[in-house]
Amino acid sequence: GHLRGTDTEFQYDQNLEAQHPDAAAFSGFQGGWKLKGPIRLSAKMRGDTQGFELEDATFILDNMPAYRFEALGSLLYRGAGDSSIRLQATGDLESLHYLVDWIGPDLAEVGRAQANISVSGSLDALFIDDFNARIENDEGLVIDVGGHIVPGENELTSGMTPDEMVVQARGPNLAVLERWIGTFPYDLGTWRASGKIHGSPQRIAVDDFVLEMGSRDTFALRAEGRVGNITRSGEAGNEDGRVDISEVALSASAYSPDSAHLAALFDRELPPDHAVSASLVVRGDRQKLEAETGEITIETGDLTLRATPIKLVLYPDRENPLQDVAAPFTLEVADSSALSRYTVAEVPALGPVRASGNLVQDESIFRVDDLALSIAGDRIDLQAQGHVADLGGFSGVALSGEFSGLDTRRLLLYLFDELPYDRPLDALQGNFQVA
Repeated sequence: GHLRGTDTEFQYDQNLEAQHPDAAAFSGFQGGWKLKGPIRLSAKMRGDTQGFELEDATFILDNMPAYRFEALGSLLYRGAGDSSIRLQATGDLESLHYLVDWIGPDLAEVGRAQANISVSGSLDALFIDDFNARIENDEGLVIDVGGHIVPGENELTSGMTPDEMVVQARGPNLAVLERWIGTFPYDLGTWRASGKIHGSPQRIAVDDFVLEMGSRDTFALRAEGRVGNITRSGEAGNEDGRVDISEVALSASAYSPDSAHLAALFDRELPPDHAVSASLVVRGDRQKLEAETGEITIETGDLTLRATPIKLVLYPDRENPLQDVAAPFTLEVADSSALSRYTVAEVPALGPVRASGNLVQDESIFRVDDLALSIAGDRIDLQAQGHVADLGGFSGVALSGEFSGLDTRRLLLYLFDELPYDRPLDALQGNFQVA
């Protein structure tokens, strides 16, 4: 380039090629990250005795395998404490920890990251105006992070506060999250999640949270809402190496086309071929989630069961996470014979069945209290009350009621297969008790 000046001042305009062996020892770079590795620079450089400006600058920082960045932009320098910088950078990082230090070292082992960053500010205080990064690992976990960050009172690595970050993540199973959430007793398979993050190095909150797990071909779960407090592992009172989650407020829905897929969740055999749909509003923390309102519908071709409002407690860390279920319900069956699949003995075809009651969970047993049953068909008119002690095995049944219009001949044929005489019999009516 060229240089013009006098014995007291000068101006220059030139093409610059430069390199420095280690960013950590670069005297002009006092703030920001603790970067390492050689720096190469090419730019158009204009300046005078007061300072200089770099235009069309290309910075290359190569500290592989930890990270490598290439940045394009400009730099204005007017002396110590008076500088401005604007760069657009792309890079490859061993982990997102180098880029988003406030998230903490627990991300250091996730996997390599590809990042795009817009940087402004000064050499003493860098601002990340916008960044997008993707982390991937061999286990199939993918995390996309985007947002902007401003520095704290001292340097970027101390007290960073994100104004807002958008995080999207997905994985083939819950096992890829085991280091943060522990082991869950039931894995729904593929999942994806997203949310907007606010917070500090110690605690973050997630708004607009959405989680989708599983498949509608087997069992699908969707949750959305807010998680008000996520404390990073290693904080006071959190020594188990996991993330502590509290102030949860979520609405959740679930669906399975076949109840057989739910057997592992309840740790017991369930009657198959029932479509199950459910919705709940839950609040709580990682140890305990309580449902405030909810509804569940179970359907087959000839049976419909609806329960609402549902109350329950979910303990994610327990072997049997679902506890304290309580819900009033209604049941409609096209014909009583359809109940045979739930009982040891065959139920005769007597007509449509309607029932109501209260479903209650006691430890691992589901029972029915305040049961009201009616059968209104051509063969019988029956009204009964009682309870079922164990709904899973349909045992401990106790009913009392009254009936009328029962065809006695059909009843005897059902009990004895044949009659000793062929005479017409009148319909019966009366009271009964069954246990």
